[in-house]
Amino acid sequence: MAVVATSDACHECPTNSNAPEASDEEVDCTCNAGSTGPDGGNCTQCEAGKYKVASGDAACTICSASQYLTAVGATSNVCHECSTNSNTPEASDEEVDCTCNAGSSGPDRGNCTQCEAGKYKVASGDAACTICSAGQYLTAVGATSNVCHERPTNSNAPEASDEEVDCTCNAGSMGLDGGNCTQCEAGKYKVASGDAACTNCSAGQYSEAVGATSDVCLVCTTNSNAPEESDEEVDCTCNAGSSGLDGGMRRDSFVSDMPHSYVA
Repeated sequence: MAVVATSDACHECPTNSNAPEASDEEVDCTCNAGSTGPDGGNCTQCEAGKYKVASGDAACTICSASQYLTAVGATSNVCHECSTNSNTPEASDEEVDCTCNAGSSGPDRGNCTQCEAGKYKVASGDAACTICSAGQYLTAVGATSNVCHERPTNSNAPEASDEEVDCTCNAGSMGLDGGNCTQCEAGKYKVASGDAACTNCSAGQYSEAVGATSDVCLVCTTNSNAPEESDEEVDCTCNAGSSGLDGGMRRDSFVSDMPHSYVA
């Protein structure tokens, strides 16, 4: 025999749930959109970082990676996208969860800009980009690993160099910027870095040093001369009107060449 209610004995559904008119069971109370839980049971609002668009016992849907949502009990997909060049894990509930990607730099939840050429960044976060060391260069923008290139031999480049032509020949070497640099030959020198040619030792001088970074040219002995860029002492030959060995007469040579009776 059916039980007939003689008074208003209708029960209220639990918080955050609802039931249609004339519902006759507690399980008819289903969680509202924006809330989750078992039919007829306790329904809790979706946490920040999640949402639910329909009523029922389904779980809340999480915001995707690169999105965040600060609202609690969201009834639609109102997840916000992180700014360009940043990302965040799934179900993020704050804008500061958006951190700059590897290869980009900036404050959490702020504008992230790609690392300039000459710099790189290997991890996500708000750290600054790392600069390529002196003697290296990097043309790529937004580099996510240390792919700085080493400068050619006998050249160098300042920190954070962004072009191969930033590699200039060292003092004592010559060549085009960004190209192969060769040491100055004997008889020449170069005091500064750059693409300038090596300087010749003047007439009347010589230098046997290779890769000289200063004017180390030596003067020929008295009454002798040598052509420009001479690279040996024997290039110094006696002038017209003077006589002696090429390169000048050393005391030991003079003594050894004289008769024994001449020696004091």
